[in-house]
Amino acid sequence: MTLKTMKNRKGFTLIELLVVVLIIGILAAIAVPQYYKVVEKGRAAEALTTINAIKAGQEIYYAKYASYHTNYLSLGIGIASTFKHFNTIAALAGGATSWSGRMVRNASPAVYGAYSISIGCTQGGACSMGCEGGSSADCNADLLP
Repeated sequence: MTLKTMKNRKGFTLIELLVVVLIIGILAAIAVPQYYKVVEKGRAAEALTTINAIKAGQEIYYAKYASYHTNYLSLGIGIASTFKHFNTIAALAGGATSWSGRMVRNASPAVYGAYSISIGCTQGGACSMGCEGGSSADCNADLLP
């Protein structure tokens, strides 16, 4: 080949292609875990919505009977007995001055593993929520408001 024909050739060198593949790999390594966090946060919203509805129902029940209920289905707030991403509510405990409940994830998601979202409330509406279990140390920060 002559020098003139070499200059007229068009295309990418192997180094240029490797650099592009490397950049795409780095972006994918950053984006994929973030994607799974967003997906799991959407799934955790099911539990948060249910827990907030139970919280409202418990406050209404407390206003009527001066005690918290132990069965969320009896609160009359229209919560389903089955859920898509979580098991039924486990350990709903009510008493004269406080109540607590926990929802357990029914599958092992890729990012967090098995975890549960719990709530504990005292008379007057002071509540604390927590994310327990799971393989990520940031479960509370990533999933809870």
